[in-house]
Amino acid sequence: MCEVIAPSLIPVKPGERIKTDRRDARKLAELYRAGVLTTVSPPSPEQEAIRDLCRCREDVRADLGRCRHRLVKMLVRRGFVFNSTSRLWSEAHRSWLKAIAFENETDRTVMAEYVLAIDQAERRLRAMDAELEKAAQLPLYREHVAWLRCFRGIDTVIAVIFVAELHGIERFESPRALSAYLGLVPSGEPACERRFREARRHNQNRQRAYSPCSHPSGLAIPPSDRRRPQASRTAGRATRSRCHDIG
Repeated sequence: MCEVIAPSLIPVKPGERIKTDRRDARKLAELYRAGVLTTVSPPSPEQEAIRDLCRCREDVRADLGRCRHRLVKMLVRRGFVFNSTSRLWSEAHRSWLKAIAFENETDRTVMAEYVLAIDQAERRLRAMDAELEKAAQLPLYREHVAWLRCFRGIDTVIAVIFVAELHGIERFESPRALSAYLGLVPSGEPACERRFREARRHNQNRQRAYSPCSHPSGLAIPPSDRRRPQASRTAGRATRSRCHDIG
């Protein structure tokens, strides 16, 4: 039987600087006998293919955001600002874009190219979503995706991304461990240690799985259900009238 050990989770003694093959082999044997090594299962070629599909979809979504940003900023430079209660890229906003007419031929060409790039990116994103919908029906992901879809605000695409990038949610002992892995747990530590922690958190697997939680459109939670930040108790005490004993 062959087991794969996570290199980043191997205990290291502080001050141990001599590193040779003989010392490493003896150290690994002792730690394995003590049961303190963490075994991992490498993904299969099929799982790696689904991961690449999820990351391709994330790249397409990022390209779509850049294309939309370019068009909006170009219109702002020309004095066209969408002043409405509707959000950007809604039906009202798209109708407003179609009604814009430039007198300069060059400006019309630039806007047409930006609109064409947005349409192409949107078609690519819909194609990626359709492929992820098909992947969710595979026996490897069907059951786990169905469980995650029971939670409010998680659709099939988000569920497939979570399952593919986490590579086995059962390896986390508790929800707190999963949140810590994704970087969702706040912590207080010195600035130097925080920089190292952020560097470790921003690897590919955690970044891809964390993105649906951090992106505003990742979870379809109605605005009325989102908690609004409340004033802290300290600020509340500061606004209260204070009584002083002057007797």
